[in-house]
Amino acid sequence: SHPTVILAVFLAVHFAVWVLAPMVRPNIPMDSVEAIVWGSEWSFGTNKHPFLGGWLAEISYGVFQNPDLSVYILSQLCVLLGFIYIYKTGRLFLPTSAALLGTLFLEGTIYYSACSIEYNVNVLSLAVVPMMVYCFYTAMEKDGFGRWCTLGVLMAAALMAKYTNGIVLIAMGLYLIGTKHGRGQFKKPGLYVAGTVCLAACLPHIWWLVRHDFYPFVYLTSRTALDTPPSFFISHFVWPVKFAAAQLVAMALTLGALLFLYVKAGAHKRPEFKKLPPFLFFTGILPLIIWILISAVAGIKLKSMWGFAFVSLIPVCMLYMMNLTVNEHLKKAGVWLAYAMMAVMAAACIGTSLCHTSGRANFPGRVFAAQMKTLWQEKYQTPLKYTGGDIWFTSLLYVYLQDKPRVLIQMNPLAAPWIDMDDLQKHGAVVMADNMEEYRAFQSRVAGVPDPTIVPYRIKSKFGKEKTVMIHYGFLPPKGVGGGLSASSEKLPEKLSPENKQANKPIGAVRDTENPQTAPAIKTQKEGV
Repeated sequence: SHPTVILAVFLAVHFAVWVLAPMVRPNIPMDSVEAIVWGSEWSFGTNKHPFLGGWLAEISYGVFQNPDLSVYILSQLCVLLGFIYIYKTGRLFLPTSAALLGTLFLEGTIYYSACSIEYNVNVLSLAVVPMMVYCFYTAMEKDGFGRWCTLGVLMAAALMAKYTNGIVLIAMGLYLIGTKHGRGQFKKPGLYVAGTVCLAACLPHIWWLVRHDFYPFVYLTSRTALDTPPSFFISHFVWPVKFAAAQLVAMALTLGALLFLYVKAGAHKRPEFKKLPPFLFFTGILPLIIWILISAVAGIKLKSMWGFAFVSLIPVCMLYMMNLTVNEHLKKAGVWLAYAMMAVMAAACIGTSLCHTSGRANFPGRVFAAQMKTLWQEKYQTPLKYTGGDIWFTSLLYVYLQDKPRVLIQMNPLAAPWIDMDDLQKHGAVVMADNMEEYRAFQSRVAGVPDPTIVPYRIKSKFGKEKTVMIHYGFLPPKGVGGGLSASSEKLPEKLSPENKQANKPIGAVRDTENPQTAPAIKTQKEGV
């Protein structure tokens, strides 16, 4: 079959597998519920990232009217777009069959398979970065006002997905400066058109950052901060090496597949290695090198997942350098190997969900949301308009309740500037945390938050060990109503029960969870659970 047909079939199978595989989880991942909450406010910024990831999550949620389907489908659409543009970029430098395998082998990279079930800004970057890179090349080669405008839009999309995608833009800028072909672009208007379009598209977010004192960068610095400063050797050598090693581990199956192909080709089909074209080096290899150098020079501990968008062209680069002749026999072997990697990754994903109890993957989000709503309404006989505190618990209530209570993230008005604090005080809120220290911090930020009720909430995957999640919650009462629910209250309703047989069923098994009669009771710590 023609490589394009093979790719189309593979993408269809990939889409079906990775939309269905996470359905064994009782709720969607944390980053995904958080993205829906951000998108629901239609703000030009969030407490962590730019706005694009949240907006797309909210649009998808509105289209499918089901939080689980909406984020799993959106995630895989991002992956599919990434695959398509990696293939298109590969075809610019490789024979079609080699470009096909350079794309399919990414199935063995966890970012494109097991990790892709959690829609977030990293998964979104899997789409926008390859699209931007491809359009960058075609704009330079074919010119045209429309192509440069498209590049500008995609540059903005990459930045509005995640700030660190700017590293790819830096690599593109180095290509323009460091190569003869690139320097020639400065003599043409197209490059300035792309820059202008990009800046114009980013202006609303820049304006938002200025208005809110660049708050997202507080999150960015907190992600790299440590309580105890490490030694110079650890921060400037060990950390960058560990980050680089983490990328190799993430790509282990992909790299193994490339080695298999090289060995299977035989000595007579393995000519000398070819030097990588400048464009592939600058866009496919250099961004990862820049990231590692930033870590080494600044002594920053990078999260392994921050390599998401920077490995997409590595298989294409390696196939180019290997200079293999991919005949029909090798192509067929490579395609079946890609399907085998898909099967391994999907089995690992499903097996982990069923056999390992995770405090989030196996948390009964639907049931928990219904229970908290029931407690609130029994206490105050009024709609639940707000939640506040831990982003995981609060987002679950927004996603799984029809009332859609708005979220005061971390009980911090700076983290959720769209919340009217006077209105929140007027209508009250459910406040939730997963530890006492965090809850005390919430009390210090908003007046009137009572002491918490502490609930040991037991969860269990189908075949895993039982695990206890400690939930600290209290009710900030509506204005004019008596004190909030606390652990010392004598009128605690016997509603929240950790012993919940419905909690660990797959999606769809829990029905009408907003009906108080179907939501099991939660017992409190005071009652000896």
